[in-house]
Amino acid sequence: MKEWFEVTVRGRLGQDAGDDKESSVLGRIVNWREGGIEYQADPRHRNIVLEQFGFEEGSKGLMVSGRVEDSERGEVVKCRGVVRGR
Repeated sequence: MKEWFEVTVRGRLGQDAGDDKESSVLGRIVNWREGGIEYQADPRHRNIVLEQFGFEEGSKGLMVSGRVEDSERGEVVKCRGVVRGR
């Protein structure tokens, strides 16, 4: 592979004492755990999604199934969704 591409080896994940237990690849975090390899998405992606949907860092979650009943009338209130075009 080194004959065709420029390759940089920054470490090696593994279980041995000299092996790395965490590394970053293309902005993703890769961890070596006893049960296997753990792969986390780019941490910046979370912030991008929050910004696109209009949330702030301190926004709280909403525990709703998508159907809300008006307790006084017994009617189902339609929830307005967020749609973003490309």
